[in-house]
Amino acid sequence: METEGTYILSGIIQGPLPPGPDGSDQLKQFNAKVAASGITLSLRIDGPNFSLLAADRAIETDAVSASEIEGVLEAAFGSLLEAYPEGMRLSVMSTVRSRIFLGDREHQAVYVVAFPGVIKVESAAVKATLAPRTRRFSWKHKALFAAGALVVLALGFWTSTIWVDYSPAKQQIALMFKGNKLENIRLNSDALGDVVRVEKMDLSSLRKVIKLQVSRGAGWENAPAATDTPANQLQAAIFVRRYLKVTFVDVTGNVVLDRDGKLLERTLRVAGLKTEEVISVEVPLPEGLPIAELIIAP
Repeated sequence: METEGTYILSGIIQGPLPPGPDGSDQLKQFNAKVAASGITLSLRIDGPNFSLLAADRAIETDAVSASEIEGVLEAAFGSLLEAYPEGMRLSVMSTVRSRIFLGDREHQAVYVVAFPGVIKVESAAVKATLAPRTRRFSWKHKALFAAGALVVLALGFWTSTIWVDYSPAKQQIALMFKGNKLENIRLNSDALGDVVRVEKMDLSSLRKVIKLQVSRGAGWENAPAATDTPANQLQAAIFVRRYLKVTFVDVTGNVVLDRDGKLLERTLRVAGLKTEEVISVEVPLPEGLPIAELIIAP
């Protein structure tokens, strides 16, 4: 049974050394600073890479809320990312998790490096039966915890362009948090011939919806009015049904499937082309790994 008024930190942070000739010294300095806030991490340096392993043991706290503790942890790990320029912060990986025991609740949180290179905290609270604390923790401890947060926030690093190679599994985890980028998404509309043209326009702020511009191609006016013309079956499907099918390929080169293991398809409605030469449509992007290609077909 866990004790009320404690928290447990587990997991690991790893990546390339902070840039500059004294990268290992900077990590040692970082580790010493966060120790002042009660965060116990075991530093290991292996050539150009490092790892910081959490102690995975109960730590006493006099913080009045879980958010207070989570805020210090988020600030600490966030300051570590300041060691890197924005374009390479995703080279740092985190599987750190906290379990905070206050009142009659266990507050669980994970701290991951998310796109575009920030610490993302996902938390939840569950009811728990906790052993009562054996003593009141001093205000000195609480002040030390808060002071440590300020020290961590003030900690600065240099930057460089060091990269680190990860195993395929770790690479896939890192990719999940990079999110979609408009410039990285290819459009494959070869199946449309010259009947319809599709171009990228924009990506929603949450990177979950892509906006496309669809326009009539040179072959639009020549498309048949019925689907029973074998020689022009492709054009007929577009002209009569007025919708297209969209499938997705993720950044690992795999076609995206739905939860049942079937090909995931979206419908791209282009009925507006009957009266307008150019229309804009929005297509929701699937969750998971970033999308590398949209395949658009009748």
